[in-house]
Amino acid sequence: MNKFNTKYSGDGSYDGCNWACIIPTIIEHSHTITKLQLYGDDENLPFTFVSSFTNLKELIFSFECGIYFEEFEKLENVNFSKLEILKIPYKRPKTEYIVNFLRNNGSNLKKFYVGEMNASLNLSIANHCPNIKSFLIRLDKEMAILRVIFNCCPYLESIIIWCGYDLNEKEVLDTIVNYSPNKFHELKMYIRSNICASPEDWESFFISWKYRTPKKLLNLVFLGNSIIDKEYLEIIEKYENLVFIHFILECCILNEDLLIKTGSSNCVHSTLYYTFLEILPTIYQSHKRYSDIYENKNYLNTKCKHIKHNVEI
Repeated sequence: MNKFNTKYSGDGSYDGCNWACIIPTIIEHSHTITKLQLYGDDENLPFTFVSSFTNLKELIFSFECGIYFEEFEKLENVNFSKLEILKIPYKRPKTEYIVNFLRNNGSNLKKFYVGEMNASLNLSIANHCPNIKSFLIRLDKEMAILRVIFNCCPYLESIIIWCGYDLNEKEVLDTIVNYSPNKFHELKMYIRSNICASPEDWESFFISWKYRTPKKLLNLVFLGNSIIDKEYLEIIEKYENLVFIHFILECCILNEDLLIKTGSSNCVHSTLYYTFLEILPTIYQSHKRYSDIYENKNYLNTKCKHIKHNVEI
């Protein structure tokens, strides 16, 4: 046994069993389990037992209800020396709990994803996660933090940027092309409304990327539900054809590992989109909002296994 997924219910049970019964059984395998995922509808799951899993490489907390789960504080000072992936896609503990956890366990992290990021968590990545390869960051006006992260995280390969309403997208593009580390090659942008940077700004970014050293193919991913105008697609397609970028448009569900590829009917210029037509025909054609797609989560979870180009968070 190297993986264990558990669902915690509000009545303190696990599939009809009380947690007092199930936890000792789980702990018996604590030295062989390398991936642990806890999810449920209550914020009071007793987290103390997690400290027994010292060989964990991946740890996921997926709780949709409640504001903070206070039990996470008991994990602040636990040393998970092999931990490489930490994901908290929905509700998260208090910021100070996560910062303290990263202080003790961030040195080996390769992937860090928290659905509710803020400036303090952004900075903690730079301070405590020197080997990080992929993470999500929410940006409004804190461009200086992004530059600090690029400077302190030389192994960074991919970043998901959740664009706030006050974010200057052109400044983001300039920062990426001028300050991102040599290994960086994937930019995912979750755009909450329409693209703000002009087509000319994007073309300038692509030209700068073309002459960047070392030369790397840029994977450019647009997440969210924004409609991309024709002039943007034409510029993107131009540089995609020149093999400087690889472009994907996705409508995403922030559901642990799940990102579903789809698009709107007027965004079919790239041949990539046709990959999804047979897999998600109804959703593709109607361009439902991701909140609507979330209701079809069970259907998508099944179909997602067959998507060749699936992209994880």
